[in-house]
Amino acid sequence: YKFNKKPYFILEKTAHATLQINRGLLQQFGETIRVDFQHKNDIEEAFKYASINNMVPISISDSVGSMGGVAPVEFIVRMANRFDGYAYIDDAHGMSIYGENGSGYVMSCLDNKLDDRIIIAGSLSKAFGSHGGFIACNYPDTINFIKTYGTTYAFGGPPSLPGIAACIAAADLHLDGTVSLRQNDLQQVIKYFDDKFNETEVINKGTTMPIRGLLIGNEEKAITICKKMHDRGFATTVAMYPTVEEGKAILRCAISAIHTRENIDSLHKNFIECINEQG
Repeated sequence: YKFNKKPYFILEKTAHATLQINRGLLQQFGETIRVDFQHKNDIEEAFKYASINNMVPISISDSVGSMGGVAPVEFIVRMANRFDGYAYIDDAHGMSIYGENGSGYVMSCLDNKLDDRIIIAGSLSKAFGSHGGFIACNYPDTINFIKTYGTTYAFGGPPSLPGIAACIAAADLHLDGTVSLRQNDLQQVIKYFDDKFNETEVINKGTTMPIRGLLIGNEEKAITICKKMHDRGFATTVAMYPTVEEGKAILRCAISAIHTRENIDSLHKNFIECINEQG
């Protein structure tokens, strides 16, 4: 990173709230702009603007959106190299589900080669199945900087030994082929879900992402239906404004490789019944 230049932060418009809340902090160091990463032209223009104005472009985005959509990882990395910039990519929702040995969505897009221009953050608490997280980059100086100034290191306590043991056990499952089999099982469950809900408007339908949103629309109605589903034993959650557009509230469903067709059938049956009860 060239400290004689100011950074120009290019923040994905729909990035997770944990990234959005840092805008105030970022603006203390350089200009920050929000961009829709589903439009490659907008990404390129932002990188180009920074380069023309003698700033270092730094994109900040999710890899797999928690509410839908995926980032054009290869394109972002290409822009970072072309315009002498960098990319921070949060792969929390891509870990384990994608890639060889569950290496994640970013590494699967980059043929398992960690580019010098990117920093990957990932979660070990979601599909990885244990506890904690990680940061991956190619520069030892960057790693030492994070360890020196990162609040988790500066103010956190040591990780718990049971948590470490869970991570080791999960890593073994990633390396012995178990996760590859689970990835295949998961895609079969996802396909069955889409087929079963073929008459419902489903967010992410037809994609490989294991997150689905059943469109309800009205926020109050979505909350009521979610409560009804909870009462029937189904762990759906509501996503509504400002997480999604106003008037486009959804029931968010997280699909797992261990869900059976009977589970999906029951979810569908109860969802339709709740919709009909609500009118």
